[in-house]
Amino acid sequence: MQSQSDHNSAIPWQNTYAVLPQRFFSHEIPEICPKPEMICWNKELAEFLNLSDACFENGSKIEIFGGQKVSSGSIPLAQAYAGHQFGHFVPQLGDGRTILLGELRAQDAKLYDVQLKGAGQTAFSRRGDGKSALGPVLREYLVSEFMHRVGVPSTRALCAVLTGEKVQRAELVPSAVMARIAGSHLRVGTFQYFSAKGDVEALEILLNYAVNRHAPQLLGSKNLPLEFLKWLVAKQAELIAHWMSLGFVHGVMNTDNFSIAGITLDFGPCAFLDEYKRLKVFSSIDRTGRYAYANQAPIAQWNLWQFALALQPLVEKFSGNFEEEVAAVLESFQIQYTGHYHVKMLAKIGIRTASPSTVGLLAQWLEFLEREQLDFSQSHRDLSKELLDLPSQLSHISAFQVFKKELIDELLKNDSLESFPSKSSQFLQGIALQMNQINPCIIPRNHNIEAVIEEANHGDFSPFQDLAKALKEPFTEGQMQEAWAQAPSVEQRVLKTFCGT
Repeated sequence: MQSQSDHNSAIPWQNTYAVLPQRFFSHEIPEICPKPEMICWNKELAEFLNLSDACFENGSKIEIFGGQKVSSGSIPLAQAYAGHQFGHFVPQLGDGRTILLGELRAQDAKLYDVQLKGAGQTAFSRRGDGKSALGPVLREYLVSEFMHRVGVPSTRALCAVLTGEKVQRAELVPSAVMARIAGSHLRVGTFQYFSAKGDVEALEILLNYAVNRHAPQLLGSKNLPLEFLKWLVAKQAELIAHWMSLGFVHGVMNTDNFSIAGITLDFGPCAFLDEYKRLKVFSSIDRTGRYAYANQAPIAQWNLWQFALALQPLVEKFSGNFEEEVAAVLESFQIQYTGHYHVKMLAKIGIRTASPSTVGLLAQWLEFLEREQLDFSQSHRDLSKELLDLPSQLSHISAFQVFKKELIDELLKNDSLESFPSKSSQFLQGIALQMNQINPCIIPRNHNIEAVIEEANHGDFSPFQDLAKALKEPFTEGQMQEAWAQAPSVEQRVLKTFCGT
């Protein structure tokens, strides 16, 4: 059933992807929700996108983002792409339950995609219903907005809309639609789609589009595809290091979920570590541990190699040494990643400079966390308390006291904290303050997400709203955060997460 066009909308749509050749996408119309109900509207993000209330007339906000109407100027489409899924290449995937409504020029002068997720079947749905259960919508809303708050490049959530119908998953559950925002939704798999077809012309069009969208400073480069690969390697090296510093496990790092904008894309079975475990796996479909916590950097490098292979015919136009040049670029990933990882992880324990001794101390800390099966996020907040001799859950562990002494000795060697010289009594207080600006006191814990989803499935959205509000200030130790900050008991731990497709 097709939606009606809303000719009264003043949304300033742009449609740069829609003017690409037809083989890049399929024109689609969102399915009409029987009884749409707004769950939440991200006013701050809407303002950033220049979506004021004046853009909507006659209640069209919920109609447009609930799929009731296609607003004037929007050209809805589903993007085509391929991808390696758990290492196995699938030549055609595409947007099976998401529809790109168009792009908006935001306050930073950049274009952002506005995509409806769970909007119904498309040409790429592969026997799926194209819809989303309520749970995955709420999970992505919470996690993606948290990632933004802690400075991780990520898609964002503009709104979530209850559709008024139910969908069959493991059981019959409420359905919802989410409006997702991204600099673009281009993936490594988008390039693989045309590479697999041998469509060099499309690859060149796509590369130019991606560079103009994300790295216009590279235009005019002697070897544009190679320079864009270098750019993406740098972006992904920093992104994965940031994931690791938060204990974030993406769970499904297939090349169709690997952004060429260098952002976190697709939050299906994602989760955050409770107890620290290097090889922790949450995703129910990751049976071999391919996407375990500690494997994320090697997989990112593997995905970047697949991107390089997709670009090969373009790189070879400018270079006769594809393998040699690309190998050098990809080898730099590990160097850059390690540098970012050490900076971010050392900062979590108060250290500002990487050296053999400080990196060794970090390794000692992580081994301690894993051996004692301690909570990753809570332990880093407790560490700042311990620097001030305040009691914490670490206090009673004898092995920690040895580490604490070594850490303080290392910190006192370093007088680089300009505000508080190392001989000052306020030095450790200043270190602890900086640590608390890096280590969130609240994360979207798996058991809390499952709890708010359970309540929402039964019609009560107040726990979801409370958690969403608390996550807006992830570094604040307030009453609002305290209710959601605690690590789960052994019985509360969520051991498996699901894609929810």
